[in-house]
Amino acid sequence: MLEFLGISKIKEIMVVDIGTASVSAAIARLAEGKTPEIIGVFREPFSLFSFESIIDRDKKALNTITAALRSVFEKAKSAMPHPDEILISLSEPFFQERILTKQWVRKSPDLAISEAELKLQIASPFGDAISESAKLLCFSQIILSAAVNGYSVATPIGYRGKQAEIVISGMFMSSLLKERIDDATHYHFPKINVRFFADPYVLREAVSKMRDILYPALIIDTGGEITGISFCKESKSCFLLRPVFIGVRTIERKLASSLNSSISHSESLLRRLVAGTLDASESSKIGASARFVASEWWQKIGSSIEESALPGASSIVLGGQGRDLPFFSECILQNSANPPKIILLASPLGDTVPRGALSSGSDIVLASLLSFSL
Repeated sequence: MLEFLGISKIKEIMVVDIGTASVSAAIARLAEGKTPEIIGVFREPFSLFSFESIIDRDKKALNTITAALRSVFEKAKSAMPHPDEILISLSEPFFQERILTKQWVRKSPDLAISEAELKLQIASPFGDAISESAKLLCFSQIILSAAVNGYSVATPIGYRGKQAEIVISGMFMSSLLKERIDDATHYHFPKINVRFFADPYVLREAVSKMRDILYPALIIDTGGEITGISFCKESKSCFLLRPVFIGVRTIERKLASSLNSSISHSESLLRRLVAGTLDASESSKIGASARFVASEWWQKIGSSIEESALPGASSIVLGGQGRDLPFFSECILQNSANPPKIILLASPLGDTVPRGALSSGSDIVLASLLSFSL
């Protein structure tokens, strides 16, 4: 309302990342042309690991995630009681992707395709592609590619032609998980507007803003319990590969076993490794366990790539918690006949926030979500 006086409207935004080892959130004040003000960052760790299965999807796991989400909301609300919007991103395996090709013959080929026409085509395109028994809800749709009269275009809007085609990626989550998230969100923040995303899409957007990427590229997002993999032919042409059920927590468990120590001690050692405060003796103890896990991690990533019959990547972008641990990048370089360019995924906020704010690998999703609101 005061824009005509040169006073920018300030938006209060909360961003949330639901991962396999924690729920994390950041709250910030954003004003056009101004440096984002990070008010607070909150994290609630949890464990979904069991000896029966790596990711436990039963009611107990759902309760664990819900409790962590409520805890983060409670902390954030004390610092920002009435945010304008909440952006929530889900990591694998909390979503499923479905890809659909939509083709249509236009009645008026001499008229340019309008935004309204495109919106009509992508409105509920999946229909019965997901059975009701699966109890999945679509929370995000992305156009992966488009063509008009058989010619590839970045977007069909503005083009004339008889035939048009779009390839759509739909992201689905469990209706029960959605219900739990909605309940927790609106309990703490009634009537708040919430937007949902999937981590791979969020990270692709961050990668697309980097100038030193060589394509084709792999985006490897190593989280707590799982590693997500995306293959990008070009900056906006990406698709998911089968994930690998190895993460930073895997190293912590292996390290705890070899040192006969607790998981919390292993976690502390890795934090100190990232901070550069370990002595040589402690570093050598960590090295053997970490390199063993990293080797298995890279082998399984290789299997996932082979399944998709993909060409070699010119660059590999490392994100997530694993970005900050040297073992993963070292393993790639040591086990590649033609080593690709290794790039550590950078925060899209860059120098617009104070040094160190949301700059760790595990905070890239939060930083990226904030950049969507700038």
